[in-house]
Amino acid sequence: MLPDNAAGLDDGAYDVAAQASAAWEAAVCWGDEFAVKRLAEVRAV
Repeated sequence: MLPDNAAGLDDGAYDVAAQASAAWEAAVCWGDEFAVKRLAEVRAV
C-alpha cells in the first residue's frame, strides 16, 4: 500500500491502487492468514 498517499492520487485513483495492492498481496502470499485477510479487502471498483 502507498503510505499516506505518497503518489498524490485523487480519491478514486487511490481507492483503485489500494484494491490492486490488496489483490497483489493476496495473490503472492496465497494460502496464509495474511493473504486471506488482504483478499477479504478486495472488492469490485
